[in-house]
Amino acid sequence: MKKKYDTLLFDVDDTLLDFGAAETQALGKLFNDLGIELDAEIEASYKSYNQSLWKKLEVGSITRKQLLATRFPTFFKKYFSLDVDADVLTPKYMNYLSMGHEEVCGARQLLTSLKNSEHKLYGRIKRQPRCSESTLERLWIRRLLRTDIHLREDGRQKTG
Repeated sequence: MKKKYDTLLFDVDDTLLDFGAAETQALGKLFNDLGIELDAEIEASYKSYNQSLWKKLEVGSITRKQLLATRFPTFFKKYFSLDVDADVLTPKYMNYLSMGHEEVCGARQLLTSLKNSEHKLYGRIKRQPRCSESTLERLWIRRLLRTDIHLREDGRQKTG
């Protein structure tokens, strides 16, 4: 049977890796740094607020710079009356996010089975490039893809 496709493109986050789990772990560590317990209600509120910001970015009503500058300060002020510095929290959060790499069930088996095929395998990840590269260098995915991971850098296609 002749193969139908030469190239296969995978969305790494939420197809091969569980981005939601990585986000929850990163938030938990960030909140812990601030002495705040991240419970389910707070997490849901943050994720809803964060998602609304990314939607605004997608339609062009805010810039990426505005999103990153206001995301944590606005949330922590509203929910905890706490003044925080985005320039401090954002890099911490991105570092914690880079540590999360739980795989989606069956992802490793799928890539392993495709590794010996003649397909060119690519991946796309929605995390920030510096975060993505440090995450992927430690991952089994990097060993299974025949080509480099292509990273989104413009910020406009982020949906989570």
